[in-house]
Amino acid sequence: MRWSALRWFVVVVAVVMLQGNSAKAAPRPRNEDMFRELLKLDQMYSSIARPRINHTQLKKEFQEKYKSRVTKLLNTLLSGGNLIKAINSWAVPVLTYSFGIVKWSVTDLDELDRLTRRLLTKFRHLHTNSSVIRLYLPRRRGGRGLLNIKNQCLNQEASLRRKLLTNRDPLITAVAREDAGYTPLSLGCSVRSGPVQAEMGPKVQRAINMLRLQELDRLYADRARPR
Repeated sequence: MRWSALRWFVVVVAVVMLQGNSAKAAPRPRNEDMFRELLKLDQMYSSIARPRINHTQLKKEFQEKYKSRVTKLLNTLLSGGNLIKAINSWAVPVLTYSFGIVKWSVTDLDELDRLTRRLLTKFRHLHTNSSVIRLYLPRRRGGRGLLNIKNQCLNQEASLRRKLLTNRDPLITAVAREDAGYTPLSLGCSVRSGPVQAEMGPKVQRAINMLRLQELDRLYADRARPR
Protein backbone atom coordinates (compact mmCIF):
# COMPACT_ATOMS: atom_id res chain seq x y z
CA MET A 1 0.00 0.00 0.00
CA ARG A 2 1.34 3.44 -0.87
CA TRP A 3 2.35 5.61 2.08
CA SER A 4 -0.08 8.35 1.00
CA ALA A 5 -2.95 5.89 1.15
CA LEU A 6 -1.60 4.34 4.36
CA ARG A 7 -1.44 7.79 5.95
CA TRP A 8 -5.21 8.07 5.54
CA PHE A 9 -5.65 5.14 7.91
CA VAL A 10 -3.08 6.64 10.26
CA VAL A 11 -5.10 9.81 10.64
CA VAL A 12 -8.41 8.01 11.04
CA VAL A 13 -7.42 4.95 13.06
CA ALA A 14 -4.03 5.25 14.73
CA VAL A 15 -4.58 8.44 16.71
CA VAL A 16 -6.18 6.56 19.60
CA MET A 17 -5.01 3.55 21.51
CA LEU A 18 -7.60 1.21 22.93
CA GLN A 19 -6.86 -0.30 26.32
CA GLY A 20 -9.68 -2.49 27.59
CA ASN A 21 -12.87 -0.44 27.53
CA SER A 22 -11.09 2.91 27.63
CA ALA A 23 -9.34 4.95 24.96
CA LYS A 24 -6.54 7.45 25.28
CA ALA A 25 -4.81 9.71 22.79
CA ALA A 26 -1.73 8.27 21.11
CA PRO A 27 1.15 10.21 19.54
CA ARG A 28 0.25 11.00 15.95
CA PRO A 29 2.61 9.15 13.56
CA ARG A 30 4.42 11.41 11.11
CA ASN A 31 5.87 8.79 8.80
CA GLU A 32 5.59 5.13 7.94
CA ASP A 33 8.29 4.03 10.40
CA MET A 34 6.51 5.69 13.31
CA PHE A 35 3.29 4.06 12.21
CA ARG A 36 4.86 0.61 12.11
CA GLU A 37 6.35 1.22 15.54
CA LEU A 38 2.95 2.20 16.92
CA LEU A 39 1.18 -0.76 15.35
CA LYS A 40 3.46 -3.78 15.01
CA LEU A 41 3.21 -5.73 11.78
CA ASP A 42 1.46 -8.62 13.49
CA GLN A 43 -1.15 -6.21 14.90
CA MET A 44 -1.57 -3.80 12.02
CA TYR A 45 -4.37 -5.43 10.10
CA SER A 46 -6.24 -6.58 13.20
CA SER A 47 -6.15 -2.99 14.46
CA ILE A 48 -7.23 -1.35 11.22
CA ALA A 49 -9.71 -3.95 10.05
CA ARG A 50 -13.37 -3.15 10.54
CA PRO A 51 -16.33 -5.42 9.86
CA ARG A 52 -17.66 -5.05 6.34
CA ILE A 53 -20.96 -3.26 5.89
CA ASN A 54 -23.80 -5.74 5.56
CA HIS A 55 -25.59 -3.94 2.75
CA THR A 56 -28.43 -6.47 2.55
CA GLN A 57 -29.25 -6.16 6.25
CA LEU A 58 -28.98 -2.37 6.19
CA LYS A 59 -31.25 -2.07 3.17
CA LYS A 60 -33.84 -4.24 4.90
CA GLU A 61 -33.72 -2.05 8.02
CA PHE A 62 -34.00 1.15 6.00
CA GLN A 63 -36.95 -0.24 4.04
CA GLU A 64 -38.80 -1.27 7.20
CA LYS A 65 -38.21 2.11 8.83
CA TYR A 66 -39.34 3.94 5.71
CA LYS A 67 -42.48 1.80 5.40
CA SER A 68 -43.27 2.34 9.07
CA ARG A 69 -43.07 6.12 8.76
CA VAL A 70 -45.13 6.27 5.58
CA THR A 71 -47.79 4.06 7.17
CA LYS A 72 -47.95 6.28 10.25
CA LEU A 73 -48.47 9.33 8.07
CA LEU A 74 -51.16 7.61 6.04
CA ASN A 75 -53.06 6.84 9.24
CA THR A 76 -53.35 10.55 10.00
CA LEU A 77 -56.02 12.91 8.70
CA LEU A 78 -53.61 15.02 6.65
CA SER A 79 -54.90 16.43 3.37
CA GLY A 80 -53.37 15.31 0.07
CA GLY A 81 -50.87 18.15 -0.28
CA ASN A 82 -49.80 18.09 3.37
CA LEU A 83 -49.46 14.30 3.27
CA ILE A 84 -47.04 14.46 0.35
CA LYS A 85 -45.03 17.18 2.11
CA ALA A 86 -44.90 15.07 5.26
CA ILE A 87 -43.66 12.02 3.34
CA ASN A 88 -40.99 14.13 1.61
CA SER A 89 -39.78 15.72 4.84
CA TRP A 90 -40.13 12.91 7.39
CA ALA A 91 -40.12 9.53 5.61
CA VAL A 92 -37.81 10.00 2.61
CA PRO A 93 -34.88 11.39 4.70
CA VAL A 94 -34.64 7.97 6.40
CA LEU A 95 -33.35 6.70 3.06
CA THR A 96 -31.38 9.73 1.89
CA TYR A 97 -28.92 9.37 4.78
CA SER A 98 -27.84 6.03 3.27
CA PHE A 99 -27.38 7.24 -0.32
CA GLY A 100 -23.71 7.06 -1.29
CA ILE A 101 -22.92 4.66 1.58
CA VAL A 102 -25.24 1.69 1.15
CA LYS A 103 -25.22 0.01 -2.26
CA TRP A 104 -28.73 0.54 -3.60
CA SER A 105 -29.37 -1.05 -6.98
CA VAL A 106 -31.80 0.48 -9.48
CA THR A 107 -34.10 -2.48 -8.82
CA ASP A 108 -34.07 -1.74 -5.07
CA LEU A 109 -34.89 1.92 -5.68
CA ASP A 110 -37.70 1.09 -8.10
CA GLU A 111 -39.15 -1.29 -5.52
CA LEU A 112 -39.14 1.48 -2.90
CA ASP A 113 -41.06 3.76 -5.28
CA ARG A 114 -43.54 0.95 -5.96
CA LEU A 115 -43.90 0.39 -2.22
CA THR A 116 -44.83 4.04 -1.75
CA ARG A 117 -47.45 3.87 -4.48
CA ARG A 118 -48.90 0.63 -3.09
CA LEU A 119 -49.29 2.21 0.35
CA LEU A 120 -50.89 5.33 -1.12
CA THR A 121 -53.33 3.14 -3.03
CA LYS A 122 -54.07 0.97 0.01
CA PHE A 123 -55.05 4.01 2.07
CA ARG A 124 -57.03 5.52 -0.82
CA HIS A 125 -54.70 8.43 -1.50
CA LEU A 126 -53.90 7.23 -5.02
CA HIS A 127 -56.21 5.68 -7.59
CA THR A 128 -55.00 2.52 -9.27
CA ASN A 129 -55.41 4.16 -12.70
CA SER A 130 -53.77 7.45 -11.72
CA SER A 131 -50.79 8.69 -13.69
CA VAL A 132 -47.45 7.76 -12.13
CA ILE A 133 -45.79 10.63 -14.00
CA ARG A 134 -48.11 13.21 -12.47
CA LEU A 135 -47.46 11.83 -8.98
CA TYR A 136 -43.80 12.90 -9.20
CA LEU A 137 -44.26 16.20 -11.05
CA PRO A 138 -43.77 19.36 -8.95
CA ARG A 139 -47.00 20.88 -7.67
CA ARG A 140 -46.29 24.13 -9.49
CA ARG A 141 -46.35 22.15 -12.75
CA GLY A 142 -49.64 20.41 -12.04
CA GLY A 143 -48.30 17.33 -10.26
CA ARG A 144 -48.49 16.12 -6.68
CA GLY A 145 -44.85 16.75 -5.80
CA LEU A 146 -43.82 13.37 -4.36
CA LEU A 147 -40.04 12.85 -4.35
CA ASN A 148 -38.84 10.07 -6.64
CA ILE A 149 -36.52 7.93 -4.52
CA LYS A 150 -34.50 6.59 -7.45
CA ASN A 151 -33.79 10.07 -8.78
CA GLN A 152 -32.91 11.29 -5.29
CA CYS A 153 -30.37 8.49 -4.84
CA LEU A 154 -28.76 8.88 -8.29
CA ASN A 155 -28.56 12.66 -7.93
CA GLN A 156 -26.95 12.46 -4.50
CA GLU A 157 -24.42 9.83 -5.58
CA ALA A 158 -23.51 11.92 -8.63
CA SER A 159 -23.09 15.00 -6.45
CA LEU A 160 -20.85 13.18 -3.94
CA ARG A 161 -18.82 11.60 -6.73
CA ARG A 162 -18.29 14.96 -8.44
CA LYS A 163 -17.31 16.65 -5.16
CA LEU A 164 -14.75 13.98 -4.23
CA LEU A 165 -13.23 13.69 -7.71
CA THR A 166 -12.68 17.45 -7.92
CA ASN A 167 -11.08 17.59 -4.46
CA ARG A 168 -7.33 18.26 -4.66
CA ASP A 169 -6.46 16.83 -1.25
CA PRO A 170 -3.77 14.14 -1.84
CA LEU A 171 -5.25 11.84 0.82
CA ILE A 172 -8.72 11.88 -0.74
CA THR A 173 -7.19 11.41 -4.19
CA ALA A 174 -5.18 8.40 -2.99
CA VAL A 175 -8.17 6.75 -1.33
CA ALA A 176 -10.40 7.47 -4.35
CA ARG A 177 -7.87 5.74 -6.60
CA GLU A 178 -8.13 2.58 -4.47
CA ASP A 179 -11.95 2.52 -4.48
CA ALA A 180 -12.52 -0.22 -7.04
CA GLY A 181 -16.20 -0.73 -6.39
CA TYR A 182 -15.89 -0.90 -2.61
CA THR A 183 -18.41 1.95 -2.23
CA PRO A 184 -21.50 2.86 -4.29
CA LEU A 185 -19.53 5.79 -5.74
CA SER A 186 -16.84 3.59 -7.37
CA LEU A 187 -14.38 6.46 -7.30
CA GLY A 188 -11.48 4.36 -8.60
CA CYS A 189 -13.30 3.64 -11.86
CA SER A 190 -14.10 7.33 -12.22
CA VAL A 191 -10.46 8.34 -11.71
CA ARG A 192 -9.24 5.99 -14.43
CA SER A 193 -11.96 6.57 -17.02
CA GLY A 194 -13.27 10.03 -16.18
CA PRO A 195 -16.25 11.02 -14.05
CA VAL A 196 -19.12 8.57 -14.12
CA GLN A 197 -22.38 10.32 -14.93
CA ALA A 198 -25.47 9.02 -13.14
CA GLU A 199 -28.67 8.41 -14.98
CA MET A 200 -30.78 11.28 -13.63
CA GLY A 201 -34.12 9.94 -14.81
CA PRO A 202 -36.67 11.86 -16.85
CA LYS A 203 -36.52 15.63 -16.60
CA VAL A 204 -39.58 17.62 -15.72
CA GLN A 205 -40.18 18.77 -19.29
CA ARG A 206 -39.77 15.25 -20.65
CA ALA A 207 -42.25 14.02 -18.05
CA ILE A 208 -44.74 16.70 -19.09
CA ASN A 209 -44.36 15.70 -22.73
CA MET A 210 -45.05 12.08 -21.82
CA LEU A 211 -48.04 13.23 -19.81
CA ARG A 212 -49.50 15.03 -22.81
CA LEU A 213 -49.50 11.76 -24.72
CA GLN A 214 -51.87 10.23 -22.22
CA GLU A 215 -55.37 11.18 -23.19
CA LEU A 216 -56.80 10.90 -19.68
CA ASP A 217 -54.24 13.36 -18.31
CA ARG A 218 -54.54 16.17 -20.88
CA LEU A 219 -56.21 18.39 -18.30
CA TYR A 220 -53.24 18.12 -15.95
CA ALA A 221 -50.76 18.50 -18.81
CA ASP A 222 -52.41 21.79 -19.78
CA ARG A 223 -52.17 22.99 -16.19
CA ALA A 224 -48.47 22.03 -16.13
CA ARG A 225 -47.71 24.06 -19.25
CA PRO A 226 -45.48 27.08 -18.41
CA ARG A 227 -47.41 30.34 -18.21
